[in-house]
Amino acid sequence: MKKNIVKLLAITLATTSLVSLASCKAEKVSNDDNMLEVYAWDAGYGVGFVEPMLKEFGEQSWVKEKYPNFRYHISSNDTQSYSKTRIEMGSANTIDLFFGSSVETLIGSDFLVDLTEPVYNQKVPGEEVLYKDKVRSDILEKIGWKVNKKDKTEAPKYYTVPWCMGSGIVAYNETLFDELGLEVPLTTDQMFTLMQEVKDMEGKNSAYPYTYSLISSKVSYSHYMFDIWWAQYEGVDGIEDFYNAIDYDGIRNSPEVIKQTGRLEMLKVMEKLYKESSGYYDRSSSNYEFVAGQTRLLAGQGLIMFNGDWFSCEMAQLANEYRDRGIAYDIRTMRTPV
Repeated sequence: MKKNIVKLLAITLATTSLVSLASCKAEKVSNDDNMLEVYAWDAGYGVGFVEPMLKEFGEQSWVKEKYPNFRYHISSNDTQSYSKTRIEMGSANTIDLFFGSSVETLIGSDFLVDLTEPVYNQKVPGEEVLYKDKVRSDILEKIGWKVNKKDKTEAPKYYTVPWCMGSGIVAYNETLFDELGLEVPLTTDQMFTLMQEVKDMEGKNSAYPYTYSLISSKVSYSHYMFDIWWAQYEGVDGIEDFYNAIDYDGIRNSPEVIKQTGRLEMLKVMEKLYKESSGYYDRSSSNYEFVAGQTRLLAGQGLIMFNGDWFSCEMAQLANEYRDRGIAYDIRTMRTPV
């Protein structure tokens, strides 16, 4: 739609990051009043929700009245910074609505529309409740923008709308665990015992001819475990104290906070996991695109992968694509039978 129609942005609050599926080619799209151009970042949960939403939007009576020739165009890719890049094009950008990410530096600028009144302070259609009251308070706090963050009296403004959330997971190849007679580790000590066991079985088990257990991809989510293990060693309050520079004696702005033992223990775990001499991590796996890296886990070329809950969405989608094309896909060899 032409620029008299405000630009909106829906930004992800998910812990999810990049995925690697398909690139988005630039297309020439009509920019008249009746065209709504939408971009959706394919962050792993799929983008199939966008078109049904736009179809329903086009059926609204006020839309039909104001835009009798309403049309929409959807583009998508897996590039995390794409939304920010397009928005920064200013008047050269034709996309009206973004389901994207990585635009934090644009919040509060003229690039984005202040959604506080037109969205957050409006009643949800069919309900006697404001939109902002439907959003979790912790998310509102996170996305609210202030000129002075420390001013408790300043009302926050909202330039984005959350559209998906996710959580970190430890994915593992259950089939391979069973074949090798391995128990799923529930503690970091058990994880290291398992990884050493796998390293010691090199060449002794044809089901797994590798020394390493942990694999990744170009996009690594190992940092998801950072805070989890830190909290387990130190407690959530301990993490909060660290960022507020409060030491064990309760003294604020103390340099002694850097000596926090829980944080140190977490760093020791991470160091042991990824230290080359440990032999637990497949360093070559960081060369793979994201979905390719995930496929390697399912293919039995790794036992464990730090990931997110979108993992099942992406891999189920891949399996469905092969099924719909009538192709028998051997996930263990990553080949299609001749």
